[in-house]
Amino acid sequence: MTDREAATSTAAATTTAAPTTTVPPEKYNLEQIRGIGPVLHRKLNGLGVVSFRQIASWTEDDVDRVSSQLGAFRGRISRDRWVEKAAELLRAQSSS
Repeated sequence: MTDREAATSTAAATTTAAPTTTVPPEKYNLEQIRGIGPVLHRKLNGLGVVSFRQIASWTEDDVDRVSSQLGAFRGRISRDRWVEKAAELLRAQSSS
């Protein structure tokens, strides 16, 4: 691998929006989370974020990384408590 290929590979790895171990087979209606409307829903899907489980498992570093990619919506994740709401929605699904 050349230095240029290594730099490109490293840059691509560091710009990943959210950690993903596996992508869930189904997409959730992320708009059930306060603060996520159609525009943010599309942005999140474009970043590979499709499930409540992904959002519920975010660390502070994940929140910062994703938030930095939301442009004018930066800070909304913490302000609207997406991580906590996603966890609540997961618990509700589990008990159904």
